[in-house]
Amino acid sequence: MRRGAGIQKTGQHVLRSFQDSAHRQIIKKGKHTSVFDFQIIHSTVSGKTGPEQGLNSLKNDVAAALGGDGEKAIRTCGNREDLDRVVEGLIRDGVPRLAVSGGDGFSRLFYNVFFQMRDALQKHDYRPHFLFLAGGTGNAISCFTNFRNNIEALKRFAAREYKTQPLNLLEVDLNGQRELAHNVTFGGDGAVLLNYNAQKLKGLTGYIWAVVRYGVYQKYINPFSRRSGNFIVDIEDDGGRVHRGSYEGGGAAVVPFVGYRFKPYPMADNGMGHLRFVNFALWLMPTVFRFTNMLFPRGPKWLVFEKRLDRPNLIKFRFPKPVHVQVCGDYRDMHDSAQVRFAPDRSLDFVKKK
Repeated sequence: MRRGAGIQKTGQHVLRSFQDSAHRQIIKKGKHTSVFDFQIIHSTVSGKTGPEQGLNSLKNDVAAALGGDGEKAIRTCGNREDLDRVVEGLIRDGVPRLAVSGGDGFSRLFYNVFFQMRDALQKHDYRPHFLFLAGGTGNAISCFTNFRNNIEALKRFAAREYKTQPLNLLEVDLNGQRELAHNVTFGGDGAVLLNYNAQKLKGLTGYIWAVVRYGVYQKYINPFSRRSGNFIVDIEDDGGRVHRGSYEGGGAAVVPFVGYRFKPYPMADNGMGHLRFVNFALWLMPTVFRFTNMLFPRGPKWLVFEKRLDRPNLIKFRFPKPVHVQVCGDYRDMHDSAQVRFAPDRSLDFVKKK
């Protein structure tokens, strides 16, 4: 390490200094020293398993990808106070690369805290590279990285073998409560989530079963909704109505996946977003999946409305009756209106596989 590039302590934070052109970093914490230029922020409350199992799983992945020193780069968060403290330290220290380990809900919470803290500290030029690891249930945002698993992701992240692209977030407003998000849905998707949360069966099998239950009760048994949606939406874009009609599920997203690699928002890529509303097929599976239209050629027209989001416009949604709303995999109750702004001013440097 170069002379004079020592490590100084300021309060509880550790100022980090970098080595030569490889940008490697020595991070000291107590008696432990590890050589990395990134930190791994892990949620101990995400995922299908308990806190201990989830953390042990991450440690195993880190050890396999980075070796014994990798564990020293992990920072754990069990509540909002932990997260605030960790994020403040990362921003003050200017850590150039961050790996976020948790589900879609924790990822949403992390980048909301990140932008709030960055604004408060007036560090607007701080733009680390963000890697999102699979640590939750559906892991929609980590699916978008295109890495096979966390081990491959961490290996390539450590070796800088990846590309970055802008991830322009959505600003979701529900009754005046605003938050940044990578997806929001209205209608049947939230009802499926309610089914999933209420049942004991979890994981991919549990998700498919929740879709099946919704399909049976809402589409097959109910004769009035076989050829049309159960919900009605009125959409305004820049002050003018662009669509009104019935639908079953849909919303807006800036990542193409909704979890388990299901891909209903294919336009959400390269910094763009995708607004899409669909009908479900008569038999169970949502017709947002590409093969379903071939399986049900005589079924209802599945695509109701879609639009690419590529500029900072405000979109207003109104529903004659309240509908289920979910944001990044978290249920947000029922609402009869919502506003969504495509927000290029809230952008992350998102890490993806080359």
